[in-house]
Amino acid sequence: MYYSAKQLQKRASLKGETSKTSATEKGSMEALELQTVEAGGSTSASTDPLRKHFKVDNEAEVHSSSHDHDSCVLEFDGASKGNPGQAGAGAVLWTVDGSPICRLRKGLGHKSNNVAEYEALILGLEHALKKGYTKIRVLGDSKLVCFQLQGKWKVRHWMMSILYEQAKTLENKFVSFQINHFLREHNSEADAQANLATMLGETEPDATDVIEETEPDANDVGWGKEDPVYPQASVSPAAPTFTLLQPRVVVYDGVCHLCHGWVKWVIEADKHRKIKFCCLQSKAAEPYLKLCGLEKEDVMRRFLFVEGLGLYHQGSTAALRVVSYLPLPYSVLSTLFIVPTPVRDAVYDYVAQRRYKWFGKANHCLVLNHKELLERFIDRDEIIESK
Repeated sequence: MYYSAKQLQKRASLKGETSKTSATEKGSMEALELQTVEAGGSTSASTDPLRKHFKVDNEAEVHSSSHDHDSCVLEFDGASKGNPGQAGAGAVLWTVDGSPICRLRKGLGHKSNNVAEYEALILGLEHALKKGYTKIRVLGDSKLVCFQLQGKWKVRHWMMSILYEQAKTLENKFVSFQINHFLREHNSEADAQANLATMLGETEPDATDVIEETEPDANDVGWGKEDPVYPQASVSPAAPTFTLLQPRVVVYDGVCHLCHGWVKWVIEADKHRKIKFCCLQSKAAEPYLKLCGLEKEDVMRRFLFVEGLGLYHQGSTAALRVVSYLPLPYSVLSTLFIVPTPVRDAVYDYVAQRRYKWFGKANHCLVLNHKELLERFIDRDEIIESK
Protein backbone atom coordinates (compact mmCIF):
# COMPACT_ATOMS: atom_id res chain seq x y z
CA MET A 1 0.00 0.00 0.00
CA TYR A 2 1.04 3.61 -0.53
CA TYR A 3 2.50 5.60 2.34
CA SER A 4 -0.10 7.89 3.82
CA ALA A 5 0.64 11.55 4.52
CA LYS A 6 0.91 10.68 8.18
CA GLN A 7 3.47 7.96 7.47
CA LEU A 8 5.53 10.33 5.34
CA GLN A 9 5.33 12.87 8.13
CA LYS A 10 6.70 10.23 10.47
CA ARG A 11 9.59 9.47 8.13
CA ALA A 12 10.50 13.13 7.81
CA SER A 13 10.39 13.86 11.54
CA LEU A 14 12.08 10.70 12.83
CA LYS A 15 14.07 11.48 15.96
CA GLY A 16 16.96 9.52 17.40
CA GLU A 17 17.50 9.18 21.11
CA THR A 18 20.75 10.82 22.18
CA SER A 19 21.52 8.91 25.35
CA LYS A 20 25.17 8.32 26.16
CA THR A 21 26.80 5.11 24.94
CA SER A 22 27.59 2.62 27.69
CA ALA A 23 30.87 0.78 28.06
CA THR A 24 29.13 -2.39 26.88
CA GLU A 25 28.03 -0.70 23.66
CA LYS A 26 31.55 0.54 23.05
CA GLY A 27 32.92 -2.96 23.44
CA SER A 28 30.35 -4.32 21.01
CA MET A 29 31.32 -1.60 18.53
CA GLU A 30 34.95 -2.70 18.55
CA ALA A 31 33.97 -6.30 17.93
CA LEU A 32 31.55 -5.24 15.20
CA GLU A 33 34.14 -3.13 13.41
CA LEU A 34 36.86 -5.77 13.43
CA GLN A 35 34.45 -8.57 12.60
CA THR A 36 33.18 -7.06 9.39
CA VAL A 37 36.45 -5.64 8.12
CA GLU A 38 38.77 -8.46 9.00
CA ALA A 39 36.83 -11.65 9.55
CA GLY A 40 33.36 -11.31 8.06
CA GLY A 41 30.06 -12.44 9.53
CA SER A 42 26.69 -10.78 10.00
CA THR A 43 26.53 -7.30 11.45
CA SER A 44 22.79 -7.06 11.87
CA ALA A 45 21.31 -7.21 15.36
CA SER A 46 18.03 -8.95 16.04
CA THR A 47 17.02 -6.26 18.53
CA ASP A 48 17.93 -2.64 19.03
CA PRO A 49 18.33 -1.42 22.63
CA LEU A 50 17.81 2.19 21.58
CA ARG A 51 14.14 3.00 21.12
CA LYS A 52 13.23 5.46 18.39
CA HIS A 53 10.26 7.84 18.52
CA PHE A 54 8.18 9.44 15.79
CA LYS A 55 7.15 13.04 16.15
CA VAL A 56 3.75 13.46 14.51
CA ASP A 57 1.98 16.21 16.42
CA ASN A 58 3.38 19.35 14.83
CA GLU A 59 1.41 20.18 11.70
CA ALA A 60 2.86 23.68 11.56
CA GLU A 61 6.40 22.27 11.41
CA VAL A 62 5.52 20.09 8.44
CA HIS A 63 3.80 22.95 6.66
CA SER A 64 6.76 25.29 7.06
CA SER A 65 9.30 22.62 6.18
CA SER A 66 7.65 22.05 2.80
CA HIS A 67 8.95 25.47 1.81
CA ASP A 68 12.48 24.74 2.97
CA HIS A 69 14.02 24.09 -0.43
CA ASP A 70 17.61 23.89 0.83
CA SER A 71 16.88 21.02 3.25
CA CYS A 72 16.56 17.29 2.63
CA VAL A 73 16.50 13.94 4.41
CA LEU A 74 18.94 11.17 3.50
CA GLU A 75 18.38 7.49 4.24
CA PHE A 76 21.34 5.22 3.53
CA ASP A 77 22.19 1.54 3.74
CA GLY A 78 24.89 -0.87 2.65
CA ALA A 79 24.74 -4.56 1.80
CA SER A 80 27.38 -7.28 1.50
CA LYS A 81 26.55 -10.79 0.35
CA GLY A 82 28.88 -12.88 2.48
CA ASN A 83 30.40 -10.03 4.50
CA PRO A 84 32.88 -9.53 3.11
CA GLY A 85 31.44 -10.32 -0.30
CA GLN A 86 29.70 -8.74 -3.27
CA ALA A 87 28.63 -5.37 -1.90
CA GLY A 88 26.45 -2.43 -2.81
CA ALA A 89 25.55 1.01 -1.48
CA GLY A 90 22.04 2.44 -1.54
CA ALA A 91 20.61 5.82 -0.64
CA VAL A 92 17.31 7.68 -0.92
CA LEU A 93 16.88 11.44 -0.74
CA TRP A 94 13.58 12.89 0.51
CA THR A 95 12.24 16.40 0.92
CA VAL A 96 11.54 17.34 4.53
CA ASP A 97 7.80 16.80 3.99
CA GLY A 98 8.43 13.20 2.90
CA SER A 99 8.31 13.54 -0.89
CA PRO A 100 10.92 11.41 -2.70
CA ILE A 101 13.70 13.20 -4.57
CA CYS A 102 15.79 10.36 -5.98
CA ARG A 103 17.16 6.88 -5.40
CA LEU A 104 20.84 6.01 -5.73
CA ARG A 105 22.70 2.73 -5.93
CA LYS A 106 26.32 1.87 -6.51
CA GLY A 107 28.07 -1.47 -6.98
CA LEU A 108 31.16 -1.80 -4.79
CA GLY A 109 32.67 -5.15 -5.69
CA HIS A 110 34.10 -7.27 -2.85
CA LYS A 111 33.69 -5.27 0.38
CA SER A 112 32.57 -5.71 3.99
CA ASN A 113 29.17 -4.56 5.23
CA ASN A 114 30.60 -1.69 7.29
CA VAL A 115 32.55 -0.37 4.29
CA ALA A 116 29.34 -0.59 2.23
CA GLU A 117 27.46 1.39 4.92
CA TYR A 118 30.04 4.18 4.84
CA GLU A 119 30.08 4.17 1.03
CA ALA A 120 26.29 4.55 1.03
CA LEU A 121 26.49 7.53 3.37
CA ILE A 122 29.18 9.16 1.24
CA LEU A 123 27.18 8.47 -1.93
CA GLY A 124 24.11 10.17 -0.50
CA LEU A 125 25.98 13.17 0.93
CA GLU A 126 27.81 13.78 -2.33
CA HIS A 127 24.58 13.70 -4.30
CA ALA A 128 22.77 15.98 -1.86
CA LEU A 129 25.55 18.56 -2.26
CA LYS A 130 25.41 18.13 -6.03
CA LYS A 131 21.68 18.84 -5.85
CA GLY A 132 22.40 22.08 -3.98
CA TYR A 133 21.12 21.14 -0.54
CA THR A 134 22.85 22.89 2.37
CA LYS A 135 20.90 21.39 5.27
CA ILE A 136 20.57 17.65 5.70
CA ARG A 137 19.20 15.13 8.14
CA VAL A 138 20.71 11.67 7.82
CA LEU A 139 19.08 8.43 8.92
CA GLY A 140 20.68 5.00 8.85
CA ASP A 141 20.43 1.64 10.58
CA SER A 142 24.20 1.25 11.04
CA LYS A 143 25.12 1.98 14.65
CA LEU A 144 28.80 1.95 13.72
CA VAL A 145 28.48 4.73 11.14
CA CYS A 146 25.94 6.84 13.03
CA PHE A 147 27.65 6.65 16.41
CA GLN A 148 31.10 7.29 14.95
CA LEU A 149 29.82 10.38 13.09
CA GLN A 150 28.13 11.53 16.30
CA GLY A 151 31.41 11.13 18.17
CA LYS A 152 30.02 8.49 20.55
CA TRP A 153 32.22 5.68 19.25
CA LYS A 154 35.89 5.88 18.36
CA VAL A 155 37.21 4.95 14.93
CA ARG A 156 39.83 2.27 15.39
CA HIS A 157 40.32 0.41 12.12
CA TRP A 158 42.40 2.09 9.39
CA MET A 159 39.82 1.38 6.66
CA MET A 160 37.05 2.90 8.74
CA SER A 161 39.21 5.93 9.51
CA ILE A 162 39.67 6.67 5.80
CA LEU A 163 35.94 6.47 5.11
CA TYR A 164 35.17 8.38 8.31
CA GLU A 165 37.39 11.27 7.21
CA GLN A 166 35.67 11.36 3.81
CA ALA A 167 32.27 11.50 5.49
CA LYS A 168 33.38 14.24 7.91
CA THR A 169 34.75 16.31 5.03
CA LEU A 170 31.37 16.12 3.32
CA GLU A 171 29.57 16.86 6.60
CA ASN A 172 31.51 20.10 6.98
CA LYS A 173 30.22 21.31 3.61
CA PHE A 174 26.67 21.51 4.95
CA VAL A 175 25.36 24.50 6.86
CA SER A 176 23.31 22.14 9.02
CA PHE A 177 24.01 18.43 9.52
CA GLN A 178 22.28 15.89 11.77
CA ILE A 179 22.68 12.12 11.79
CA ASN A 180 20.56 9.64 13.74
CA HIS A 181 20.35 5.89 14.01
CA PHE A 182 16.97 4.23 13.47
CA LEU A 183 15.63 0.70 13.24
CA ARG A 184 16.26 -1.46 10.19
CA GLU A 185 12.55 -1.98 9.51
CA HIS A 186 12.16 1.75 8.89
CA ASN A 187 14.99 1.76 6.34
CA SER A 188 13.42 -0.47 3.68
CA GLU A 189 13.80 1.99 0.78
CA ALA A 190 17.57 2.42 1.17
CA ASP A 191 17.93 -1.28 1.96
CA ALA A 192 16.24 -2.16 -1.34
CA GLN A 193 18.65 0.07 -3.26
CA ALA A 194 21.67 -1.44 -1.51
CA ASN A 195 20.57 -4.98 -2.34
CA LEU A 196 19.94 -4.04 -5.96
CA ALA A 197 23.41 -2.48 -6.05
CA THR A 198 25.02 -5.80 -5.14
CA MET A 199 23.70 -7.14 -8.46
CA LEU A 200 25.67 -4.48 -10.31
CA GLY A 201 28.81 -6.10 -8.98
CA GLU A 202 27.57 -9.51 -10.09
CA THR A 203 26.89 -8.42 -13.66
CA GLU A 204 29.98 -6.21 -13.93
CA PRO A 205 32.78 -6.90 -11.41
CA ASP A 206 33.57 -3.89 -9.23
CA ALA A 207 30.99 -1.77 -11.09
CA THR A 208 30.93 1.84 -10.01
CA ASP A 209 27.99 3.10 -12.01
CA VAL A 210 25.60 5.22 -9.98
CA ILE A 211 21.98 4.93 -11.02
CA GLU A 212 19.79 7.87 -10.15
CA GLU A 213 16.04 7.68 -10.62
CA THR A 214 14.18 10.90 -9.98
CA GLU A 215 10.59 10.91 -8.77
CA PRO A 216 8.34 9.10 -11.27
CA ASP A 217 4.62 9.31 -11.90
CA ALA A 218 2.16 8.20 -9.25
CA ASN A 219 1.62 4.98 -11.19
CA ASP A 220 5.28 3.97 -10.81
CA VAL A 221 5.28 0.78 -8.76
CA GLY A 222 8.69 1.63 -7.32
CA TRP A 223 7.67 4.54 -5.12
CA GLY A 224 5.58 4.58 -1.98
CA LYS A 225 5.18 0.81 -1.73
CA GLU A 226 5.76 -1.45 1.24
CA ASP A 227 7.54 -3.86 -1.12
CA PRO A 228 9.12 -1.64 -3.82
CA VAL A 229 9.84 -3.13 -7.22
CA TYR A 230 12.40 -1.43 -9.41
CA PRO A 231 13.44 -1.91 -13.04
CA GLN A 232 16.57 -3.98 -13.64
CA ALA A 233 19.62 -1.76 -13.35
CA SER A 234 22.01 -1.45 -16.26
CA VAL A 235 25.69 -0.57 -16.06
CA SER A 236 27.04 2.27 -18.14
CA PRO A 237 29.80 1.09 -20.47
CA ALA A 238 31.71 4.23 -19.61
CA ALA A 239 31.92 3.33 -15.94
CA PRO A 240 35.52 2.66 -14.87
CA THR A 241 36.12 -0.90 -13.68
CA PHE A 242 39.05 -3.04 -12.68
CA THR A 243 38.51 -5.47 -15.53
CA LEU A 244 41.74 -4.15 -17.09
CA LEU A 245 43.34 -2.34 -14.17
CA GLN A 246 44.85 -4.05 -11.16
CA PRO A 247 44.63 -3.37 -7.41
CA ARG A 248 47.56 -2.59 -5.09
CA VAL A 249 49.57 -0.67 -7.69
CA VAL A 250 52.22 1.92 -6.81
CA VAL A 251 52.56 4.70 -9.40
CA TYR A 252 55.79 6.61 -8.79
CA ASP A 253 58.41 8.85 -10.36
CA GLY A 254 60.51 6.31 -12.23
CA VAL A 255 63.48 8.62 -12.82
CA CYS A 256 63.95 9.56 -9.16
CA HIS A 257 66.81 7.70 -7.44
CA LEU A 258 65.21 8.02 -4.00
CA CYS A 259 61.85 6.68 -5.23
CA HIS A 260 63.49 3.81 -7.06
CA GLY A 261 65.53 2.87 -3.99
CA TRP A 262 62.34 2.68 -1.93
CA VAL A 263 60.64 0.55 -4.61
CA LYS A 264 63.60 -1.88 -4.61
CA TRP A 265 63.33 -2.17 -0.84
CA VAL A 266 59.58 -2.90 -1.02
CA ILE A 267 60.05 -5.56 -3.72
CA GLU A 268 62.73 -7.31 -1.69
CA ALA A 269 60.57 -7.24 1.45
CA ASP A 270 57.34 -8.20 -0.32
CA LYS A 271 57.88 -11.97 -0.29
CA HIS A 272 54.23 -12.68 -1.08
CA ARG A 273 54.30 -10.40 -4.12
CA LYS A 274 51.24 -8.40 -3.13
CA ILE A 275 52.36 -5.01 -4.48
CA LYS A 276 52.78 -4.09 -8.16
CA PHE A 277 54.45 -1.04 -9.64
CA CYS A 278 54.16 1.36 -12.54
CA CYS A 279 56.40 4.25 -13.61
CA LEU A 280 54.58 7.56 -13.78
CA GLN A 281 56.31 8.33 -17.07
CA SER A 282 54.70 5.36 -18.87
CA LYS A 283 51.36 5.35 -20.68
CA ALA A 284 50.23 2.45 -18.52
CA ALA A 285 49.97 4.91 -15.60
CA GLU A 286 47.38 7.09 -17.33
CA PRO A 287 44.29 4.93 -16.60
CA TYR A 288 45.19 4.88 -12.91
CA LEU A 289 45.55 8.65 -12.81
CA LYS A 290 42.24 9.06 -14.59
CA LEU A 291 40.55 6.64 -12.21
CA CYS A 292 41.72 8.73 -9.23
CA GLY A 293 41.11 12.12 -10.89
CA LEU A 294 44.78 13.09 -10.69
CA GLU A 295 47.27 14.74 -13.02
CA LYS A 296 50.91 13.73 -13.47
CA GLU A 297 51.97 16.81 -11.52
CA ASP A 298 49.99 15.56 -8.53
CA VAL A 299 51.86 12.25 -8.51
CA MET A 300 55.19 13.98 -9.07
CA ARG A 301 54.59 15.72 -5.75
CA ARG A 302 53.22 12.69 -3.92
CA PHE A 303 53.39 9.15 -5.24
CA LEU A 304 50.15 7.22 -5.72
CA PHE A 305 49.02 3.88 -4.29
CA VAL A 306 45.84 2.51 -5.88
CA GLU A 307 44.70 0.00 -3.29
CA GLY A 308 41.41 -0.88 -4.94
CA LEU A 309 38.49 0.57 -6.81
CA GLY A 310 37.59 3.92 -5.26
CA LEU A 311 40.39 3.59 -2.71
CA TYR A 312 43.69 5.32 -3.31
CA HIS A 313 46.28 7.17 -1.22
CA GLN A 314 49.13 9.61 -1.73
CA GLY A 315 52.19 10.75 0.15
CA SER A 316 52.93 9.44 3.61
CA THR A 317 49.60 7.64 3.91
CA ALA A 318 50.33 5.77 0.67
CA ALA A 319 53.75 4.71 1.97
CA LEU A 320 52.29 3.38 5.23
CA ARG A 321 49.50 1.54 3.42
CA VAL A 322 52.11 -0.16 1.21
CA VAL A 323 54.23 -1.32 4.14
CA SER A 324 51.13 -2.63 5.90
CA TYR A 325 50.98 -5.31 3.19
CA LEU A 326 54.53 -6.44 3.90
CA PRO A 327 55.30 -9.33 6.25
CA LEU A 328 56.78 -8.84 9.70
CA PRO A 329 58.88 -7.11 10.80
CA TYR A 330 58.42 -4.54 8.00
CA SER A 331 54.68 -4.11 8.52
CA VAL A 332 55.36 -2.76 12.02
CA LEU A 333 56.23 0.53 10.32
CA SER A 334 52.53 1.01 9.60
CA THR A 335 52.10 1.90 13.28
CA LEU A 336 53.32 5.34 12.24
CA PHE A 337 49.68 5.96 11.32
CA ILE A 338 49.37 7.26 14.88
CA VAL A 339 51.37 10.32 13.77
CA PRO A 340 48.90 12.99 12.56
CA THR A 341 48.62 13.12 8.78
CA PRO A 342 49.59 16.82 8.48
CA VAL A 343 52.83 16.12 10.36
CA ARG A 344 53.66 13.04 8.26
CA ASP A 345 52.89 14.82 5.00
CA ALA A 346 54.93 17.88 5.99
CA VAL A 347 58.02 15.69 6.40
CA TYR A 348 57.21 13.81 3.19
CA ASP A 349 56.79 17.02 1.18
CA TYR A 350 60.00 18.51 2.54
CA VAL A 351 62.03 15.54 1.33
CA ALA A 352 60.08 15.13 -1.93
CA GLN A 353 60.71 18.73 -2.97
CA ARG A 354 64.48 18.22 -2.59
CA ARG A 355 64.80 14.62 -3.80
CA TYR A 356 66.44 15.44 -7.15
CA LYS A 357 68.95 17.76 -5.51
CA TRP A 358 69.84 15.31 -2.76
CA PHE A 359 69.61 11.97 -4.57
CA GLY A 360 69.74 12.78 -8.28
CA LYS A 361 67.56 12.23 -11.36
CA ALA A 362 68.03 9.77 -14.24
CA ASN A 363 67.21 10.17 -17.93
CA HIS A 364 65.25 6.92 -18.09
CA CYS A 365 63.18 4.68 -15.85
CA LEU A 366 65.69 3.32 -13.33
CA VAL A 367 64.17 -0.14 -13.21
CA LEU A 368 66.03 -0.83 -16.47
CA ASN A 369 69.18 -0.95 -14.36
CA HIS A 370 67.67 -3.83 -12.37
CA LYS A 371 65.88 -6.01 -14.90
CA GLU A 372 65.24 -8.71 -12.32
CA LEU A 373 62.63 -6.36 -10.87
CA LEU A 374 60.71 -5.90 -14.12
CA GLU A 375 58.36 -8.80 -13.52
CA ARG A 376 56.71 -6.77 -10.75
CA PHE A 377 55.97 -3.86 -13.09
CA ILE A 378 52.66 -3.72 -14.96
CA ASP A 379 54.33 -1.50 -17.60
CA ARG A 380 57.35 -3.75 -18.13
CA ASP A 381 56.71 -4.23 -21.88
CA GLU A 382 56.52 -0.50 -22.40
CA ILE A 383 59.69 0.05 -20.36
CA ILE A 384 61.63 -2.55 -22.35
CA GLU A 385 60.46 -1.09 -25.67
CA SER A 386 61.50 2.41 -24.63
CA LYS A 387 65.09 1.35 -24.04
